[in-house]
Amino acid sequence: MRERSRPLSIAVLACTLAAAAWGQEGRTVRIIPEAPEVGAAFTVEASLPDERAEAIVPSEPGVSGPALYTGADVRPGDGGNAAVIEYRFIVTGIGRIDIIDLTARSLNRWIHLGSWSLESVAGVQPLPARLGSWDAPRTVVAREIFRIATLGPDGAPIACPAFAVEGALFEPIPGVPGAFYAVALDAGTLRLPALEIGGAGDACSLAARSIESRPLPPSAAKARAVGGSWRLELAAPRPGATVGLDEIVAWDLRAVGRGWPGLAAPPSLSVVAPDGTLPQTGGGTAYSSGTGSALGVVSGARGVFSVSGPGTYLVRPEPYPWFDTSTGTLRMASAAAVRVIVTARREPAWQAPDGVADFARRSLAALAEGDARWEPLLAAADTGDNPDWSAIRLAALGSAGVGSGRGALASARFTGPGAKDTAAALAALGLLAAGRDAESRAESYCVFLRLEKAAFPLRGVSGMADAAATSFGNLLRVSYVLPPFGWTAALGACFAIVACCAIAAVMIAARSDEGARRRRSGIRVVAVVSAVLGASSLAISAASAVERSVPRFVSLGGQARSVPSELAIQGPAIEAGRTGRVLRYADRWLFVETDDGRAVWLVGDDAALY
Repeated sequence: MRERSRPLSIAVLACTLAAAAWGQEGRTVRIIPEAPEVGAAFTVEASLPDERAEAIVPSEPGVSGPALYTGADVRPGDGGNAAVIEYRFIVTGIGRIDIIDLTARSLNRWIHLGSWSLESVAGVQPLPARLGSWDAPRTVVAREIFRIATLGPDGAPIACPAFAVEGALFEPIPGVPGAFYAVALDAGTLRLPALEIGGAGDACSLAARSIESRPLPPSAAKARAVGGSWRLELAAPRPGATVGLDEIVAWDLRAVGRGWPGLAAPPSLSVVAPDGTLPQTGGGTAYSSGTGSALGVVSGARGVFSVSGPGTYLVRPEPYPWFDTSTGTLRMASAAAVRVIVTARREPAWQAPDGVADFARRSLAALAEGDARWEPLLAAADTGDNPDWSAIRLAALGSAGVGSGRGALASARFTGPGAKDTAAALAALGLLAAGRDAESRAESYCVFLRLEKAAFPLRGVSGMADAAATSFGNLLRVSYVLPPFGWTAALGACFAIVACCAIAAVMIAARSDEGARRRRSGIRVVAVVSAVLGASSLAISAASAVERSVPRFVSLGGQARSVPSELAIQGPAIEAGRTGRVLRYADRWLFVETDDGRAVWLVGDDAALY
């Protein structure tokens, strides 16, 4: 006790002098005790005469030094004609304590009680330590969800701020203070950190804690999920679904269970075609989400596959292995296979309008006038009401030196006299002989569209293109806004010649008699109007040529792909007769945009360009 007598006397003297000096309007401030011990509480008591206790609201003061502010109370003073404020503190160490700016509010007035200093001293009893604890398992399995909590000295849950641990994920449990769901990502040791938690009155310390994360046993190495019960659901296609030939079928397979989103691997399936082959499914696109219930999670995959022939396709979910942590065994979730029925669509043979036969005969007649080889074909086309158009077409292809294979007509280029008539005759015969052969009609359609782009299109070509378009259901085909550039260019040239002649006439009239000079004003008007019309026609011709220069295509029937590779997943089929723009060339691939807005890759052999 002798060692602390000197600082104690100094503190008592300082507080006594300060208390004696303070006394604004009869107000007094006392520190009780004046030299508090470490771990003990002390009070700063302010007496306010002529103040009502119910109107006083104390403010939290500033504290510098080894002390914590724990709150304040207001009570009536002796006699009821005064208010007493008790500011409470607790000492946490030895040294000088500064209490800065004691204030209180009385209705709309502020009462300032000054700043105070005191010295704390060592106590006989040390400050008792408040120790909390971690409520956590000693061992877990990697990817298993478990629960941890922070407990106060009394064993009750206590709020804990967010924290992080390498190799683990944590999620606060709603409505439960200090509780977290946790998962270890891999095998190893998780070290929960040492923390200081709680407020001024209930602060406590948590010691570090280790949790061992065990790997899955070798027998469960192929587990795709860890934790509670899992089930497998095939959301699509539905049992007994029926689709048409060359369509695509969407599938959606999901595993539902108790786990952490993103840690469970997606399930997989296979498809068996009627001939026993396995169409590509591509594995699909994985996704993960919560189910809305506590710890419920969905891990799934979505994708498509193409059907290439009629019959029954078996969509078979693969068993989903998951590790049951309660029994320590590998279990399997399964779902029933689904049958998808593919039916072949039998479309009626397309009948060409009568105008197509008339156009074919006119084209053959034009060819026969210049080349006798075409006369037998013209005679065969003129015989009877039902000529053998297939035989006539094959003979015509032979006369033109064009093969009968896929894409041969669309890729043929005709030159020399009668080139347009040859192409038009072969295309018309293709429409007449095609029937159900959509590819042959698509080639004829492409030839007519190519002839329509020419500077001087043949008469009737646009009507033939319309007839071919209707055979594919293209009721609104893309047409050109401006007229053919050849005719507008010729018209512009004529106007230019007229303008030049008019300008020459004006110059001649300027050297002639007075009567001719009076007529030159009218000629000048003709020259100006002709020049304007000529320039406009040439401008329209140039714009028309630009409009027709955009490369386009007609599909011969093929599979769309997202990337230019035979190994890429097949997308929807681009049916024969569909048209669009060519955006890019890449070796034997075309990147196209169909008229309905789809941008896909097509094999070059599946498209005819014009």
